[in-house]
Amino acid sequence: MSDTTRSMLADQLAAGGPLRDETRQALTGLAEISDWLTTMTPSAEERENPTAKRLRDAERELAHDDFKLMVMGRFSSGKSTLLNALMAGVTHPVEAMAGAAGPLPVDELPSTAVLAGIRYSETPYVTARRSDGTEERWTLDRYLRESMLDGSQTKSENLQRFLDIEEFEIGYPSRLCQGNVMLYDSPGTDEAPERTDITRRAAAGCDAAIVVFSSNAPLGEREVDDALAAANEKVQLFVVVNMFDGKVADEKFKAYVWNKYIHERQAGDRYAGQDLAQHGLYLIDARAAEQGRARGDEAQVEASGILALERRLAEYLLTERLGQHVRRFAGHGLLLSHDVERRINRLRSGLETERGELREKYLQIRPRLLDLRRRGDRVARIIDDQKLRSAAALQAGLLENERSIRDGLAGHLETVSLKTAAGFARIFRTTKIQQEADEVINAFVDSRRREWSHTVAANRLARARETMVEDLTAEVRAIEAEVEDIQFQLTGETVGTDGRGELIGIGERITSTIIGIAFGNLTAGIGGGVGGYRSALGGVAATVGAAVVIVGMGLTAPVAIPLALIAGAVGAQAAGNIGLEKRIKKLAADHAVPHLTSQVEALQRNLHSDVERYFQPLAEQITAEVTAALEAEAQSIDEQAAMNERSQEEKEKTLGDLSRAFDAVLTHRKQLDDTVAASHQI
Repeated sequence: MSDTTRSMLADQLAAGGPLRDETRQALTGLAEISDWLTTMTPSAEERENPTAKRLRDAERELAHDDFKLMVMGRFSSGKSTLLNALMAGVTHPVEAMAGAAGPLPVDELPSTAVLAGIRYSETPYVTARRSDGTEERWTLDRYLRESMLDGSQTKSENLQRFLDIEEFEIGYPSRLCQGNVMLYDSPGTDEAPERTDITRRAAAGCDAAIVVFSSNAPLGEREVDDALAAANEKVQLFVVVNMFDGKVADEKFKAYVWNKYIHERQAGDRYAGQDLAQHGLYLIDARAAEQGRARGDEAQVEASGILALERRLAEYLLTERLGQHVRRFAGHGLLLSHDVERRINRLRSGLETERGELREKYLQIRPRLLDLRRRGDRVARIIDDQKLRSAAALQAGLLENERSIRDGLAGHLETVSLKTAAGFARIFRTTKIQQEADEVINAFVDSRRREWSHTVAANRLARARETMVEDLTAEVRAIEAEVEDIQFQLTGETVGTDGRGELIGIGERITSTIIGIAFGNLTAGIGGGVGGYRSALGGVAATVGAAVVIVGMGLTAPVAIPLALIAGAVGAQAAGNIGLEKRIKKLAADHAVPHLTSQVEALQRNLHSDVERYFQPLAEQITAEVTAALEAEAQSIDEQAAMNERSQEEKEKTLGDLSRAFDAVLTHRKQLDDTVAASHQI
């Protein structure tokens, strides 16, 4: 297979970069020093080394850290076809594919029903992630058969088929994904509001979003609004116009695309022969690119226009995004390096203190060390308290919003015209009248619930998060004071440095971790997170705007006005048209209100589940990090006392070993500092 059919994007990303390798080396070196310190004291084999574990977790996750690319757009724009082409073939044949170009279903009708993430796996697999947090394994064959929208079913029926599936994760031996890339294929942004929300939230956590427009009716106003809404300071936007049916990208068409997107919507210059690719616009025949890759036809791939997109994607990811990924892990390693340094300094202090004096003081502080190890329970209680407070406030707000919806429904219907209820032929179209009444009522209910979810509920959770961090920070300050007091009681001094290091205290280290987890700016807290697209957001609390998702038909049954009710209203007015529309609206509202009332209990259950899902990973990650940090501090104090029992000759030798270990810590820290500095210069 030639270079173009193999994909320069896949080749360049697979090559990785020296910054990633240097960061991994430093993390591994620090972990080895931490392990060596553990072996120096009795019963080392019985103790877990929490600092070394976190360093190795960070190194392992950096090795598998993915760039995340989202392909989004309206239905049938060619998103799945483009993704199949970008995947650049497979590292080895996949029997279930039977010659297909890629694992994503492609059809002229809307085909992608649920957000699908594709990551590298030697053995293909599919995991269906449900909205309640559970998972189910599917075979790739089943996914190919059952994951598509059914064109013979209505929109509502298709939504019901995938009611509880939030996302598919597909493991597939794609050459592009082998280069640490996670690809997301999204449903059409105009297919269902619930799915569109998930797509936008997932895009917010990606490194780049590719928005695909169809050349048949490109760059409609709403389409462009959706595209620009996906862009923010963290997500680079690439715009692709998919050239259907061999459409030629002549100057007239280029001018149309440029003026619609650059001139009209972004106040740029008019088209005057500019290079569209230099401004993030690409005209690509996705079907030709997909077929060319599958056949190994270099000329077809090059003619498709996909290579310009791949060149810019590779440049962007390796120069502008790689540094951000590396800084996340290097920052985590820098924080943990101070844990290792504190441990070395404690061991030194233990070796330099009189044996009998330290032994007696250690026996006195042991009960305090036991209490210190239990302080993680207080952290869990602080988070649980915020969870309960938030749940109570949100439940009250939910009930008030539902009352407002029911009270406002009749008034809203008065402002809407039922077009199907007009004219003398109304008696022959009662089904259409019923459908329109359903749509009007459900659109109103859905929009009001969605507005409450995305504003009132999201703001309440944001305030809860901030209050939680404040309470946790106060607890961390108390923990730091306790650690320093224990250390002072033991040796008459606090843990310092020999002047060559800049030691970060345990309080600052833990606080940085908590803030990183809570606000999604992870220079700490590596190794946690929820599965699927939510983990792409960079931290569980970064999903705060998406945490309450009770809205829409996906989680509550739509209001359905009985056909007989509409038929009766039409029949009663068969002799004339006077008051018919008003009567239909009143009957519809009278029927809808008790139906909406009956939904409240289900909405409350959904809300309770969402609040639990929001706080549970926060509690698990933060409590685990704090508990591990406290265990590391308590262990180093235990080791300090154990080292004091050595003979004078052993002490002198060990002091020399510790000095060399300290130098190695500073070397690895400088290596991490250098990678952070270099990452800013890429």
